[in-house]
Amino acid sequence: MARKLRVGMTLTFLAAGAAATASLTACPIATAGIFESYMSIDGERRRNEFFSDTTNIVCAVEVRGARTNVTTEMLIRQTQILTLDPPVRATDTNVILAYADFQGAGKQVLELKPADPKDAGEAPQVKPFPVGRFQCEIYLDGKLEETLPFNVNFAPCPPQRIEPGARCGGFYEKNRSCPAGGAGIPEAGPPQVTAGTCTCDGSITAVWVCK
Repeated sequence: MARKLRVGMTLTFLAAGAAATASLTACPIATAGIFESYMSIDGERRRNEFFSDTTNIVCAVEVRGARTNVTTEMLIRQTQILTLDPPVRATDTNVILAYADFQGAGKQVLELKPADPKDAGEAPQVKPFPVGRFQCEIYLDGKLEETLPFNVNFAPCPPQRIEPGARCGGFYEKNRSCPAGGAGIPEAGPPQVTAGTCTCDGSITAVWVCK
């Protein structure tokens, strides 16, 4: 039975002689291994670059093999954090944000959601992810088998019209300016709507100020 996810600070065989070799050949040891592992936003859409406004980050692994008692452990570790104040700087850190373990083969997922910002009083869907570098580590029976690095970047400007007074703190670097009428879809080519600009001062409780 899988333990519940916890968020927070987390053969060599020596054989002598032909008789031993023959015994190993006749009775192979059952093994288990990682068939596939990846990062995604929902368990299906794969990527290793995320944004501060992502609602969840998923580390997925599929374990295959003959052994049914294999233990899979997964953890998500933050290795760098970026400052909100310009110039943006990276500071090394070592914090385990999520952990879970599972028994047996099959597909397992570890989901990371943003933590509650203190005293922000915001709904869960608008909490920012910390910006920086991370990695998902996958262990089989206590041995590290896979490390999946990924990044969380500052969110791009909102594609739709910005509501003055809406929260922006934690999602953007200090003094970020965005089109008040929305950035649209830059990759699509059409010009952005211009209706003034909105600025975020970068503090965790900041709101959009539009002119």
